[in-house]
Amino acid sequence: QEDNLSLVYKSVASGERLSQKEYNALKDRPALFVKEDGTTENLTLAQCVIKAKEEDLDPVLVRQDEEMLVVKLMDAGKTRHLMQKKKKEAAKKSETSVLKEVRLGLNIGQHDLDFKMKQAKEFLAKNNKVKLYIQLRGADFYRSQNKAAALLKEISTQVKEVGVPDEQTTMTGNVVSLFVSPMKGQGKKSKAEAKVKQQEVAPSPPQ
Repeated sequence: QEDNLSLVYKSVASGERLSQKEYNALKDRPALFVKEDGTTENLTLAQCVIKAKEEDLDPVLVRQDEEMLVVKLMDAGKTRHLMQKKKKEAAKKSETSVLKEVRLGLNIGQHDLDFKMKQAKEFLAKNNKVKLYIQLRGADFYRSQNKAAALLKEISTQVKEVGVPDEQTTMTGNVVSLFVSPMKGQGKKSKAEAKVKQQEVAPSPPQ
């Protein structure tokens, strides 16, 4: 409970503080008091708390062992907020792009092509990598390779506003492929655009 907690933080990340019982057991022990500017002072834990109150900051117990206590002066709330922000940013950076496949035909019609390109753009806008591919069949297999590669390169230009195509196509078995990577920031952009669309369709308040 709040009434049973001292002003001394054990962990800034979790917001955990020393209990009043823990504080009473430590308050008269010598402590190295580290100020915001990095300068230090030898005090007791109780004196560190008084100094922190005077500075309107928080005493954080960063080291506790038989030899000594180390108390650092900081704004615990602000520090915790920055730590959480960095953690979220690191989590976003660690997100891996999912590979999405879009199959095309060697003699694809315009209507089908428009649908496939719309699909590819949606994948790229959500920060996914796209594999455009054509599966070759029949007796014209070898003669069709160059045609398929040229078609994929031509088609890939239609997604250049949201993606970056590889310079070369690849051939695996009877499949000709071209990979398209999302442009940086596509995930954030698509979320922002979705928010704008929601605002646009939101009904106006009655006058």
